[in-house]
Amino acid sequence: MCLMRRIGCALSIAAFAFSLANVASASAEDKELVLCKKQQALCEEKNIYPAHTAIKLLAENVNFLDMGVECEHREVKAETLQSMAEFLEIEVTSAKYSGCSKCKEVDPNGLPARRRMFMENGSYYLEFGILVTLLECGTSKLSCTFGAETVKAPINNTELGIPEVEIKEVPLVYIEGTGGLSFCGAKTGWDASSTLTAEAGGPIWFSLFELAK
Repeated sequence: MCLMRRIGCALSIAAFAFSLANVASASAEDKELVLCKKQQALCEEKNIYPAHTAIKLLAENVNFLDMGVECEHREVKAETLQSMAEFLEIEVTSAKYSGCSKCKEVDPNGLPARRRMFMENGSYYLEFGILVTLLECGTSKLSCTFGAETVKAPINNTELGIPEVEIKEVPLVYIEGTGGLSFCGAKTGWDASSTLTAEAGGPIWFSLFELAK
């Protein structure tokens, strides 16, 4: 259930529109971002994951810090929309939280949602918007909806080919809920650092592909 239309807020996840104007060029004009099957600074074309590659983001010990809510897991499934691009888009196909304390359920509020990955100043990032509702919290079974228009999460390659997406103490602002500000608070920090894997198996490294000149 997406609550954003009722309050006129531009955080809609189902139609999240990225603004290219506010982000610096991801790479030199002759290079594009790719997911590579081997650890190469410039990925060979034969090693590039194709468009529509299914990927999974898995977070353990997810925390809504100011709410004191902890979840054992957060799993996001998605697929890439291109094989290479300056801003490599992914489309989320499912998202779920499990094993949450203090609240019966955490609702990720609407799918599909597009996110994008890019390089900026030599580092890789995943950028997305988030809207999340904590349901039936506490003895009074109250709800709280929080969101952020833009989260810019660093992506770190690893030797094992399992990139780590760093989501630490991201500020989410209160949108609405039956708990109100007195119960929910004006904001909550969000920890959800994740690993990124290919659903079919095999290592992934974020890399660049050099276009023909």
